[in-house]
Amino acid sequence: MVIEHLMLNLVRYIVRPSNLHFLTHRDSDTLIVFIHGIFSSSENAFKLYNKDGFFWDLLKDQYHFTNIDFAKFSYGRWDLSYLLSLDNPKNNLKKISEELYYQIRCYTNVILIGHSQGGLLSKVYALLFSNVQSIMIITLHTPHKDRSLYVMRSNLQKEWSEKSYQIPHIFAASVCDNKIVKPITALSSCTDLSYVSRRNKYKKLGHSHLSTCPDYRLLKLIRGEIIYFTNSGFNKKSISQQITKLNSLPSIKYITIIYSSSYQRITDAYNINLHTKDLLITNIWGGILYNSNKETKYLYKKLLDGKKTNIKFYINARSATFITRHILNLPDNSIFRLSSIDLDRHSKDKISIANDNLCEYVFALKSFNQVNPYKYTTFDVYDFNKKYLIDHYDFISLFSKLLCNRRLTIREAYKKGDSYIQTKYKDLLSIIYQKAVRRFLNSYFNKMHKECITDFDISSIVFRNKICSIIDNLHLYSAPPFNYVEIIREFKFAFNKKYTNLSIKEIECCISKLFTCDGPYYRLDRNIRLSLSLNKLNKNEYRTILFS
Repeated sequence: MVIEHLMLNLVRYIVRPSNLHFLTHRDSDTLIVFIHGIFSSSENAFKLYNKDGFFWDLLKDQYHFTNIDFAKFSYGRWDLSYLLSLDNPKNNLKKISEELYYQIRCYTNVILIGHSQGGLLSKVYALLFSNVQSIMIITLHTPHKDRSLYVMRSNLQKEWSEKSYQIPHIFAASVCDNKIVKPITALSSCTDLSYVSRRNKYKKLGHSHLSTCPDYRLLKLIRGEIIYFTNSGFNKKSISQQITKLNSLPSIKYITIIYSSSYQRITDAYNINLHTKDLLITNIWGGILYNSNKETKYLYKKLLDGKKTNIKFYINARSATFITRHILNLPDNSIFRLSSIDLDRHSKDKISIANDNLCEYVFALKSFNQVNPYKYTTFDVYDFNKKYLIDHYDFISLFSKLLCNRRLTIREAYKKGDSYIQTKYKDLLSIIYQKAVRRFLNSYFNKMHKECITDFDISSIVFRNKICSIIDNLHLYSAPPFNYVEIIREFKFAFNKKYTNLSIKEIECCISKLFTCDGPYYRLDRNIRLSLSLNKLNKNEYRTILFS
């Protein structure tokens, strides 16, 4: 009977037509599809070990997943439709991918979770349709080298090596699977995130370990990356349309996102509202964004179900697109009005404000606390070419501090005559300005590294060098404005190491610090671009540019 049962399942698998079955249907633009492996089915491949339910039950009822559709996809080794059409069934992953696309082509975001050969099918699907859909793949025990078993080969390895840096993926392996798909095989060709389970106590599960008894760390990684993916620039849905629709609803909460590339400017804006009754949030990347399902649900319940009607997010960044999408994609029971304020564009006369900031900084110095502190002003902002960083709040403070340390003031310079002004004074300003640019960049990248990167193996110096190479490559191979995929590709390529890489959240944090966002287009922040170009100049070139 057992042999007959196995033979019957084998025959059913060989001649079974492909079929998509929806597990939840929530009218979402995002779909998660589970795909089984060779000689298997979704019920067998993803049935949980020692408990009721399936792998998808660990995701579909989680807080951030209640707005997402779930489905399982079944297919046969030799699909009847291909046999009847006299096509060669030996290599039909491409054809099965096309059939899957026909059934899910209405979705904007597609996440494919494939076990064993299902992972190869996911990879082929991503290669074929990543230009028309936003696709993320997660493979469990998948033989990416095609050497562990006789599987349907994709013959698209060359295409994968070229496009893998722009397709987010997680390759997962287990030491328990040491016969069918060993970890080195399951992680082959991975250029993104990888995970290796070393829980030997599930050795008896072997090839089905991660699909039937996934580690908590793997589940946390999968949950987090799916949330980041749906809120990232991969999502082709327009934010402006979402906000318009949201603001037309009756509201019980008002959420304002306030952001600036200047740490001092965002701090001042926060301090102004510190004594109001509004709820003020500052630790965005480390606290509010996804940590674990329990923590996240608690945080958002505290925010949106509390008594505070006005909630303000303060973000030290040049753009807030990722945060905006994250808030917009909260479950439907969260009703609020959303708006954003870009403090870097808020003021019209930036030079006048820069002059005021300079005076405020000088007045605040205890060593210059005199009856007439104006005589200790270090320089006049109108002497400079206004395009070069003088209107940046943080740079003004840094530049003024260096000048004050040298006791260099306009009053003393003018006492020595015009010839001194034209030669020594401006030469000194150029030298100190050059130091200020270097320190400004170092400070900016160090803050980025501290806030964006969780991998402590990446030092701040290595991080800065890689960011500079990313910016150089973007301008070398593309013309601004850049699209999201171009930026992602450069980040993945620059930070790619064996079995480690940056998560989407970390890249999004870096992008928010470096680029302004206008719909699908990204432009490098003007101050960062100028700082990097100025940092390559010598002293004479500095003087010519600053005072021309």
